[in-house]
Amino acid sequence: MQTKTLGLTVLIVGLALANAYLFFSDPPRQKLRYRTDMFSIADTAQVSEIRIESTRFTHVFSRKSNWRINDQYATDPSMRRILFAVLSRVRVVRPVSAKTIAELKNRIDEGFRVSIQTNDGTLDLISIGNPTLTRTYFLLPDLSEGYEVSIPGYRDYVGSIFQLTTHQWRDRLVFDGNWRSIQQLTFAYGSPSDKDFTIRFSNSFYQVDELAVIDSAAVVEYLNEFEYFQANEWFGEGQMPVFDSLMSLEPEWTITLDDIKYPEPIVLRFYPADPQTRLRPVKNQANDPMVFDDRRLKSLQKARQDFSYKEK
Repeated sequence: MQTKTLGLTVLIVGLALANAYLFFSDPPRQKLRYRTDMFSIADTAQVSEIRIESTRFTHVFSRKSNWRINDQYATDPSMRRILFAVLSRVRVVRPVSAKTIAELKNRIDEGFRVSIQTNDGTLDLISIGNPTLTRTYFLLPDLSEGYEVSIPGYRDYVGSIFQLTTHQWRDRLVFDGNWRSIQQLTFAYGSPSDKDFTIRFSNSFYQVDELAVIDSAAVVEYLNEFEYFQANEWFGEGQMPVFDSLMSLEPEWTITLDDIKYPEPIVLRFYPADPQTRLRPVKNQANDPMVFDDRRLKSLQKARQDFSYKEK
């Protein structure tokens, strides 16, 4: 009996020790054949150039051009921050199967070739999504391997950042001035009118042409309307037919701004607004079309007498 009891005790102790070993020891881990950060840029300050190519466009952004689009247009700072966030935070979810790679090869013309130059070298990849654009795949340039990628905590389509057009990348800031920097502003309606006005800086303050005494507070408030003056968006001619039609008409009014920060005057021609969307197409001095929410522009439509001083 004692022998059986001793044997049972030894068995119980052995099982306890085995359980303790399994509890405190690390479980076996499957070694990954890839790094989850293989496509990410840890330090985006080291990026010197980004090239995005598709069948529709080629976009080049470089540090030496202050990240201008193809060294032509300033980029929207918020979109640039999103791009660098994607580059630093993207992670591999899993490799894709040979079958999926074969399917993606058949749609490779829908993809975007991305080349990122850093101080440590160049990262090349092809970004492409599934047909419903709910998953993003990064392929090696030779199409030998592919990986599904995502950003932890981010549910939207990661690859959308590479699909932006030139107009979507472009900085929406049209003019940035105020009563301290604007030297002259001319507002002209479509046909000559006694509502037209010119505000010009003279000596120590502003004057309004053809007004003997001005309301200085009204002038300052009006000029400050142009501080950080942003369009809703830029677009290309032919991209929005309804606005092309409206821009074939005469402008309803034109504003010309001379500012100490700008080498040439900024000219904005405001065309009739679309009654359905309440968006107003506008062209600048370079004939680049953009749209503004017309409700934002109501405060700009003044007349000369609005700046005349009135006794209280």
